Amino acid sequence: MVYLCGRKLEKDGESYSILGRETALDPITWTADGWPMVNQLKGPSVLQKRPDLKEWIPSGNHSKGEWMCPRPPECGGVRIENGTFAIKGSKAPLSSVKARNILLRRQNSFSFRAEALLTMPELKEGQEAGITCYYDENTWICFYVGKNQDGYFVQVKEHIGHEDICHECLHFKQENSAGNEILLEVVTNRFERSFFYELEGKKQAAGKLENVYYLCDEGIRMGKRFTGAMVGMYAYAADEELCAVFQKFSYIGL
Repeated sequence: MVYLCGRKLEKDGESYSILGRETALDPITWTADGWPMVNQLKGPSVLQKRPDLKEWIPSGNHSKGEWMCPRPPECGGVRIENGTFAIKGSKAPLSSVKARNILLRRQNSFSFRAEALLTMPELKEGQEAGITCYYDENTWICFYVGKNQDGYFVQVKEHIGHEDICHECLHFKQENSAGNEILLEVVTNRFERSFFYELEGKKQAAGKLENVYYLCDEGIRMGKRFTGAMVGMYAYAADEELCAVFQKFSYIGL
């Protein structure tokens, strides 16, 4: 029997389950005539002994199964091999349920640092590739490399409900940045998100968000929301082709 409960984080007198709902296990025993009894008929427990179960680790290059996709990726849409992540750009943006090639892992700490090394692809205008703090298609943040008429840039973008909030574009000095490696980093301190990028050995700040209340169950009212916050990588191709290659993704709780 599985019971679900929320992990709460307080902010300005309000309570949010920013990590989603957690699984709690209670023991089941059977009577002599085959009826199950959960927790000796005491109801859901607050504290329970951890069962002595062997850890199951899936085969392949999936880092103990920590990766997930919110929707089934396209055939060949996400490839993981020896610490390299190749993501085919989705035709739909992150705000659409048609966006399929999104690779995420669970945010399991209130404060963390996540980073990924992106080899900047040959981008068309409007395309993007980067890291995302993702709850669902209704609320997310992305920190990405894009291209416009002035060249390549990094940008932080928030999506809250039906609204996109695009922060300042920070352009690179290089005329053609394709093929260069850029380290994208997000540092989380409870409800804050700070963004940094490192290019040619130089690290620079790219922005800070003070209160990402919307990355939780109760943040906005748009149907049932209980997945919990996640962080990972994505690519958006629009009507063209795109493959973004990331390396050295790391997630460290602080």
